[in-house]
Amino acid sequence: MQSSWETVSCERHFANPHLEVVTDQVRTPSRSLPRAWTVVHRKAAVIIAPMTREGKIVLIHQERIPIRTAIWEMPSGQVDGPAEETVEQVALRELREEAGYELAKGGNLSPSAITLPPRVSQMNGVISFWRAPYRSVKRQRQETKENRFSAAANFA
Repeated sequence: MQSSWETVSCERHFANPHLEVVTDQVRTPSRSLPRAWTVVHRKAAVIIAPMTREGKIVLIHQERIPIRTAIWEMPSGQVDGPAEETVEQVALRELREEAGYELAKGGNLSPSAITLPPRVSQMNGVISFWRAPYRSVKRQRQETKENRFSAAANFA
């Protein structure tokens, strides 16, 4: 029963434009004494899986400071533009900014379900995963970051 959960107190430890770390004291349906739980609140984010005419997924090479290495990943980003910007527009912006591609004429975005690992899903935020299906992207400019292409079957 959701209504029997009670937040007794909330202490903010850190906040910046991208995330907030708080410790909530919460009384649950099965515990009469409050329990401390630290939560990271993040902005909503999008991940886009752009596919070329050949059915390959476009990956970008980006440095990730927390893990001290550069990795291959799909274009992604936080929903941090104007308030009226939709998640679809954010996905297209990230595709353009990070991979140097744009949606091909007649192309479309398809929302996809994604299962997050437990460590990630404990963060309070929404991640929207979008596919730009076969023949949906075209190269916009050549001076973008290095890209790699991977068969879609590698992600099944």
